[in-house]
Amino acid sequence: MKLEGIVFDFNGTLFLDTPLHVAAWNEVSLKLCNKPCTQEDLVTIYGGMRNNQILRTMRPGMDNEFYHKASLEKESLYRKNAARIDGGPKLVNGAIELFELLKKRNIPFTIATASIKENVEFYIETFHLDNYFDVSKIIYDDGNYHDKKEMYEEAAKRLNISTNMLVFEDGISGIKAASSIDGVKLIVMDVELLHPLYPDYPAIIQSIHDYIEVIPMIDKLF
Repeated sequence: MKLEGIVFDFNGTLFLDTPLHVAAWNEVSLKLCNKPCTQEDLVTIYGGMRNNQILRTMRPGMDNEFYHKASLEKESLYRKNAARIDGGPKLVNGAIELFELLKKRNIPFTIATASIKENVEFYIETFHLDNYFDVSKIIYDDGNYHDKKEMYEEAAKRLNISTNMLVFEDGISGIKAASSIDGVKLIVMDVELLHPLYPDYPAIIQSIHDYIEVIPMIDKLF
């Protein structure tokens, strides 16, 4: 069965920013919980979770205002770190070429990210995403989604396709969510820590290091 559209996760998938998130979450975790947050924690426990979910796991029992302020603080730290990257932040190699191919083939595509609005606005401006995406169809954490599964289902609706779609992911939470949707096929960014888990998710058809690897696959999948 041919696939109908593509949904990209963003963090760790289109933008390899895991170290930036680790640094920001580590600072927040040390402040709130007096314990570090490591890259392994972020990849194997929190990857793909919304900020509220991460914060409630880190520090249970606090009120909504506490989690909201902590989320804004973490993302402000993250954006400051991203802005300091030498030469500026860059998308994963081959991403722009893939976007251009998808537009040429009239294959619908969008982004579904657990990032908050302020980060998405930063990404649109920094990476000129509005040159390739209908930004009104980008899904982000606006408080209306229980989990990443609901985000991916909403993305299919906005693209006016069925859930026979290709999802690009990197985090275990996002992989689990996408795998639970009928018709979804997954291509994952290769994460060494997750190698032992990939066989548990038969929806994964490929692991990649960049999008140059994906371009030859498009005509076979769509």
